[in-house]
Amino acid sequence: MAYVVIMEFDADWVTHLKIDEAVGDKPVKGLIVHAAGPCEVGTRTFDIWASHEDSERFFGERIAPALQALGIEGGPPLSVQAFNAEIVRVS
Repeated sequence: MAYVVIMEFDADWVTHLKIDEAVGDKPVKGLIVHAAGPCEVGTRTFDIWASHEDSERFFGERIAPALQALGIEGGPPLSVQAFNAEIVRVS
């Protein structure tokens, strides 16, 4: 079953792009979809993962080091919605 995570951060779009650049473009194991954009509180992200474990591994192995390298305090998101989901393929 897939794992969906929707988060809002108090970080502007430029900061989000810097974090993306620091994470790099190396393939991310288990990431099915990533979408992000500016919103009324900063930045909103929407990710679909193959599993909850893949999501956790990415945050620990790639996001945390990227934030540290940029000198950004990795505080908690303003909001998080996470849930298991069934992926339905439509042809």
